[in-house]
Amino acid sequence: MPFTSSSMLTSDEIHSLELISLYVDDYKTLKKININLNPSFKTFFDDDNVLIVENSNFYEKKEDRSNIKLLCGENGVGKSTVLELLRRPYLSENNILVMKTEDDKFISNNEVVINYNGVIYDCKNDDFELKFSELSLDNSDLYGHGLEFKRHFFDFYMKEKKLFDEIDSELLTNFLISDVRMGSFVEDIMSAIRNKLGIHFIDEHYVEELRKQDLFSFLFYVHFGDNTFDTWLSNNSEEVQSILFSITELNIVESLISIKNLFFRAGGNGSHVVGELQELLDSEYPIDEYEEVLERFLNISDSFDKAVKPFYAQARVHYWEGVVRYSFYFRGYKRIIDEKRYLENLSLGEYYSVRSRYHLFAKMLQQDSAIILEDEPDCHLHPEWARVFMSSFVDSVESIRQYLGETRDPLYTKKIYNFVLTTHSPLILSDFFKDEVIFFRKVDGKVIIEDEVPDCFAGNIGSLLVDNFFLNKVIGEYAEKRIRKLIVEMDHARKSVITEEEKSRMKRVISCIGDRLLRRLLEEKFERCINENY
Repeated sequence: MPFTSSSMLTSDEIHSLELISLYVDDYKTLKKININLNPSFKTFFDDDNVLIVENSNFYEKKEDRSNIKLLCGENGVGKSTVLELLRRPYLSENNILVMKTEDDKFISNNEVVINYNGVIYDCKNDDFELKFSELSLDNSDLYGHGLEFKRHFFDFYMKEKKLFDEIDSELLTNFLISDVRMGSFVEDIMSAIRNKLGIHFIDEHYVEELRKQDLFSFLFYVHFGDNTFDTWLSNNSEEVQSILFSITELNIVESLISIKNLFFRAGGNGSHVVGELQELLDSEYPIDEYEEVLERFLNISDSFDKAVKPFYAQARVHYWEGVVRYSFYFRGYKRIIDEKRYLENLSLGEYYSVRSRYHLFAKMLQQDSAIILEDEPDCHLHPEWARVFMSSFVDSVESIRQYLGETRDPLYTKKIYNFVLTTHSPLILSDFFKDEVIFFRKVDGKVIIEDEVPDCFAGNIGSLLVDNFFLNKVIGEYAEKRIRKLIVEMDHARKSVITEEEKSRMKRVISCIGDRLLRRLLEEKFERCINENY
């Protein structure tokens, strides 16, 4: 992305770029809105003129060389749109993104005049192309195939072990090779079998049995969904249909193996290689044997490809090389006496510290990146996990910076990282000072940024929901309606006779209310109503 600047920037200065602000003229829900993206400054826009003043009220950053900003607001107010424009501000005309170096040089995606501390800076000359860290934490452990946490962490750990020493110097001591039992992976196999063979009652149990009974058949069906199988199935329809005609839920696995054998009937099919793989899978190893086992695994993978590829070519079916590597992964664990501790058995703090380091490392490693964007990274977290998220996040940033400075380039210890996060969680919000947060709100169909909002740092969760997320209530809508109905029923009980069954039902509802004060008030009201009736 081409940027203009107030003067030529050196490579060191590029690495000290600090995000200042984004002005959006007209894009999706955002119209003529100025978004301050640095708590240390305040910005004001007037056409192509930008006034930047220092925010004397803000004095405490979460991490010394990082600028962290949090975007809050209800759905539809443009939080994700801001992230989209930070990646590509040119998506609509007249957007203005401003950044500055430590020695007060400025860049922008547009030609602007900047007034900072009474000095005028003209950004009018095309200078360089700025890159962004667009690797994004997905909301599943996924985050892009190459960043899947459980699947790829052990290999990463073996390369960057020292990064985790402060968590546990021996986080992993042993490993094994396991098949990838991820939901989407197994679902792809089942979907392919259903669509190609019409076996609609297949489920995960059969896939697991196929893996146990005949590993080679399991590997065959991993990529069975490829549309080039259609021609082969058509050319062998009589034999395939003969197998399928007699299929029952009791012999699904045997039938799948028979169809695989039909595909490889012309000769040898690599079963000998699969035997070597099976032997490798059935064993567990100390971590110091990793290089040796990895080499064996890769050799088996290559041998398997060479053995089966000719049969795919003969049948005119596409073969994806690396099916063995795709289907299995190295799973590390720590042996504590006779027990094993896998990643999912780590304590909450350890788990999030480990995962944060894994995901952030790839982003922070990119030297020429300027902005790291996280769209609801806490999404789907258990409340306690959300509560510790920011602490783990900041600790991870500090550790990775130090580690990169020691193992890659001292420049990393000086580099400024700009993080922009979005959230709906009051637990996340309570870890931020008010100046670090932008509160979006929609008023009469127009998105605005709230200027006057209560402090949120270490705030009460219920209060934050009302004051900072603009909730009308702090209980669910159904619960509120049910309680209102209960109050009407109690008022009715004051004036007329009610049955013991009705009284018992009302008492049960009241006893289920989680808010202790509300429950107590309703208990007292119930007693008054019943007493007045009798």
